[in-house]
Amino acid sequence: MNLTDTATRAGATLSRAQERVKDFGLAAAEKLDEAREGTADALENAAGSVRTTGRDGAKTIETMSENAAGKLDSTAAYVCAITTWEACSVTSGR
Repeated sequence: MNLTDTATRAGATLSRAQERVKDFGLAAAEKLDEAREGTADALENAAGSVRTTGRDGAKTIETMSENAAGKLDSTAAYVCAITTWEACSVTSGR
């Protein structure tokens, strides 16, 4: 085998190695794209869940706040309507 044959074989081997590295790189890129897409989908689902839960929680808080405000309004109306004499008779049991 002469120097030209050796160089040709080395070049062919190098070319195959470069093809394999390229194939591995493409396969890795595909796997990364799949992982990226899966991650993006999971994040979008999480965002939707947060929005839904937030809306449901806000409705519950609104209902509780309205109930508490209603009781405060009733108490305020009672305090405004009661006279000093009535207040003394209620607290003393008369």
